[in-house]
Amino acid sequence: MGSTSQGCVDETGDGIFFQDMSGQTLANAPKWAGSLGFEMMQPVSVNGLVSAEAIYTDDYKTAATGEPLAVQPSFWRLRARLGLQSADGKCDFSIIGRNLTNKICPIGGA
Repeated sequence: MGSTSQGCVDETGDGIFFQDMSGQTLANAPKWAGSLGFEMMQPVSVNGLVSAEAIYTDDYKTAATGEPLAVQPSFWRLRARLGLQSADGKCDFSIIGRNLTNKICPIGGA
């Protein structure tokens, strides 16, 4: 049940409140998101692997209610991989780092 303090309206006076969210940005839907990465492989008796990826996410609302303060600011995350792979590709040893920027991002809000 909504209330006027939550931005809801009762246009008909029947006690049924609603909130018109037309034209509002959807929750958990950034306007822009993308990633850019590279991988380099140097063949010898084993292949040396180096890869990195940078992931960007634009700011987005974390609540479907339209709460103006429930916004996740834009952020970057970094991933990297360093490894060795057998020449036939059947064996791989890698050290993988994820979220190297140590960014914690909420996926929901109220």
